[in-house]
Amino acid sequence: MSLTIHGIPASRASRPLWAATELGLAFRHVATPYTGGGTRTPAFLAINPNGHIPVLVDHRSTEEGGETVVWESMACALYLARHHGQPDGLSITPANASEDAEALR
Repeated sequence: MSLTIHGIPASRASRPLWAATELGLAFRHVATPYTGGGTRTPAFLAINPNGHIPVLVDHRSTEEGGETVVWESMACALYLARHHGQPDGLSITPANASEDAEALR
C-alpha cells in the first residue's frame, strides 16, 4: 500500500479519508487521535513536527527517492486529487485551471 493517512474521522482528517475513498485508492488508516498525546509522541513528531492531524504519507518513490509527507487537511485532499486521481472531468481531480480554482475555493 503506497498511502498512509494518520488521523481520526471525527477531525479534519475526514477530508483526506474522504478524498482517498472517493478516488478508490487503497490506503492504510492509522487512527491517531488529537487528544491524549497521540500527536506528541516522538514517532508522530518525526512525521509532522507541528504535532497535528491529519498527515498523509505517500510511500511511492519520488524523483528524489523518498516519501512525500503532507499535512493540513485541504492540502492532503488536493494532493490526493492531483497526484492520484484521473483528470477526466468526472472525478474530484481537477481537469483544467477552472476546476483547479473551484477545488481551491
